[in-house]
Amino acid sequence: MSKPLVHFGFNYPAAFGLNTQEQNESLDPKWATTLVNWVFDQSGRVAARNGTRNTNETAISPIKTIHEYIDANANTLILVASGNKIYKRVGSDLTDISGTITTPTDDHWQFCNFNGKCVGFQAGHAPIYLSDVSGTFVDSTGTQYNLTSAIAAGGRLWGVKGSTLYYSDLLINNFAGGSSGIYDLSIYWKNGMDIPVAITEFNGQLVVFGRNNIIILSSVFSDATIIENISGIGCASRDSIQTIGNDIIFLSTKGVTALSRLIQEKSMPERDVSKNVRDYLLGFVNSVDGKLVKSSYNKKQGFYLLSFPNSNKIFHFDIRSILPDGSFRVTEWQATYTALESSVDDVLYIGTQTGYLQTYQDYLDDVLYDGTGGIGYTIDYWGVWGDFGQEVSNNEKMPKRSSVHIAGGYSNLITLKWRFDFDVTEAYNSSHLVPDGVWYEFGVAEFGEAEFGTGNSNIQLKTPMSGNGRVMQFGITSYNTGSEFGLQRIDIQAKLGKLNG
Repeated sequence: MSKPLVHFGFNYPAAFGLNTQEQNESLDPKWATTLVNWVFDQSGRVAARNGTRNTNETAISPIKTIHEYIDANANTLILVASGNKIYKRVGSDLTDISGTITTPTDDHWQFCNFNGKCVGFQAGHAPIYLSDVSGTFVDSTGTQYNLTSAIAAGGRLWGVKGSTLYYSDLLINNFAGGSSGIYDLSIYWKNGMDIPVAITEFNGQLVVFGRNNIIILSSVFSDATIIENISGIGCASRDSIQTIGNDIIFLSTKGVTALSRLIQEKSMPERDVSKNVRDYLLGFVNSVDGKLVKSSYNKKQGFYLLSFPNSNKIFHFDIRSILPDGSFRVTEWQATYTALESSVDDVLYIGTQTGYLQTYQDYLDDVLYDGTGGIGYTIDYWGVWGDFGQEVSNNEKMPKRSSVHIAGGYSNLITLKWRFDFDVTEAYNSSHLVPDGVWYEFGVAEFGEAEFGTGNSNIQLKTPMSGNGRVMQFGITSYNTGSEFGLQRIDIQAKLGKLNG
C-alpha cells in the first residue's frame, strides 16, 4: 500500500525577511536564511530590487559623497564629491565647481543647506561654501574650525571637533563674535572621555553622538543645556544617521538602532531594529572604517539602506511595517554603493567606485545614461529548515514535487533547489527558462508537460523532486535579466518514511 502524501505550503515566502540570528533553529517558514537582492513590495511580498542607471556619460573618480543643495529660491542641485573635487550634475555631465577652495585630501564631506548657502565640513578641513546653484565653492572666511560633523538648525551651524561643540553666529557662517559660542562636552561623557562622531537634530533638540555615549541638548534656539546622557552605546558611522519620520535611525556598535527607543529605555534596547541579523551585520561594522559607511532613507520606496562598500554589501531595511518583535524586515543586496542620497522628490542617487552617479530604477544594473546596455544580477532565496509540522517532525520525508508561484520572471533562468538535514554542502536542483511575457506552467506531475497562455503575469513552476531527510530546506535562485520578479507561494508534497529517533 502506498504511503500518503503530506503537504507543506504557504503564501508569501520570506515575508518576515532575513533571519541569520536564529537560522539553525525552528523558525516560521515566512523567515528566510538567505535573501539576496530582494525588497518588499507594497503587498508585503518579496520582489526583485530595482537596478541602476548612469546619469553621467563620462566617468570620474570614485564618488564618496552626494548631496542635494536647495538654495534660497528653492532651486535644487545634485552635488558630488569625487577625486578631491566637487561636481554638480547638469544633464548627462558632471561639472567641476570646486572653484577656489583649498585642495581637499578626501571626499567624505558632510554638506549642510544653511541660510541659502551650501556649507561643507570634513575632518581635517576648514569649511567651504557655495552661495547659489550657478556659483562655485570657496573657502569660508572668518573664524572657522576643522569640524568633523555639523548640522544647520535653529538659524545656526552646530559642529563638533574633539570634545567641543561649536555654534555659529545667528544666520552667519562664522564661529566667532556675535552670539556664537562653544560647549565643553568632556564633562558630560559618562564613564570617562569619548570621541564625538556626529551631530544631528531631533525634535527641536541637538543630539551629539560619541562612540560610546549620546548627549541630548535641550534646545537649539537658545542656550543649550544637557537633558539626556545615554551611556554604553554610541554611533559607529556619521553617515549612517537618517531622520525617519519622528525618529532617527543610526548604526551603532551594537546594531542598527532607533534613537526614540534609547531615550525611552535609557540604554541599548533588547529589541533593536536589526536584531534578526545583528551578529551578521556587526561582522561588517567591526571590519571597516566608519567614514566609508553610507546610508539613505527613501520615503517613496519605504526603505533605509546601509552600505558597506568595501564589502560589496548593502543592508535593506523595510520601514513601512514593524515586525511583532519590534524589528524591521531586512534583506541584503550584493552591490558596491560608495555614496547614497535621496532627493526631496524621492529620487535615490547612488555613487559608484567606477565614477558614475546612478539612479535606482528598472531591473538591470549599470544601464548607460542613454538607456542602453546594462547587466543582470542574481537574486537568491533560501527558506528555513522545516520538518513539515510537529505530527511528522520525526519522520523521514521523501519530497515528490514542488509548485512555486511567481509574478514576472520573464526570460529568466529560475533554479529551484533543496537540501536535507542541515547539510549545506550538497543540494538538489531543477532549472527552468521562463519565456517572455506569457503565462507558464512547467513540469507538472507528468514530468515534462508545459502549458502556455497569454495575458497573465503569474508563473507556476512545477517540478519533480528527489532525495530524503528528516528536515528540508527549499530555495530559489535566478539571474534577473530585466524583469519584475515577485515570490508568491511555495507548495511541497512528500511521502513519509520511517521514524527517526
